[in-house]
Amino acid sequence: MEDFRRDIPKIMDEHEKVDDNQFRQIIPLLLKRGLENLDLSMFDDETKVKLLTAAGDEYLKRGKIQDALKIFKYIKNKQKLVEVGDQNFRLGLYKHAIEAYVLAEDYGRLEKSADKCLHEGHLTEAIKAMIALKDPEKLNKVGEYCLERKNYEFAIEVYSAIVNTEKLIKTGDLCKEQNLLNLALKAYEAANNKTKINIIGDELLRRGILKDALEAYKKADNQTMIRFFEENFKEKQIEKKDYI
Repeated sequence: MEDFRRDIPKIMDEHEKVDDNQFRQIIPLLLKRGLENLDLSMFDDETKVKLLTAAGDEYLKRGKIQDALKIFKYIKNKQKLVEVGDQNFRLGLYKHAIEAYVLAEDYGRLEKSADKCLHEGHLTEAIKAMIALKDPEKLNKVGEYCLERKNYEFAIEVYSAIVNTEKLIKTGDLCKEQNLLNLALKAYEAANNKTKINIIGDELLRRGILKDALEAYKKADNQTMIRFFEENFKEKQIEKKDYI
């Protein structure tokens, strides 16, 4: 950092403010160090914003979208965030587009992205956009869509976002019927239904899957069964995750 500080006055000597040519000299230093390791206290606010905007643009040229978004968010440049979102949306890179729109808090573009992603089958991206929109009605419809197609993990994510306990339990029951015990446990835990969690623990214990059974009992706060494990199984037996 001291070397960096010594370099700055040399760059700034000829002019009072940073011009485009000086940006080109400083930007590589910014990119090399990373935003979190920079000390730009020697610049006024206007210059810092210009420098960081230029750094964000350079990150985009290099294809480092996440780094660019981080900078534009830091300097609260919503226009740049929207521009990044629009560019990625046109290219069909919906994940990056939605992330940019979320940071820009552009709910109109988020809704458009969510609808397009859902129509084209990009379920992960559609769910991310809809969760950001905080629209319970749409999220419930997406949850039903996921259940119909047996995308239980996505359904759990959706129903967890809107705390739809009834649907989470329904999803957990469907998972249990299809022997997807870990997903059932995840759904019941999201619904905070300790009775259902305990039932999964019992089933895992019946199958001899000790480690997962114990985890389920802990989530259900079943002190009796936790004590049963402590008294009857050594830690190594549990950690093996073998059937008994």
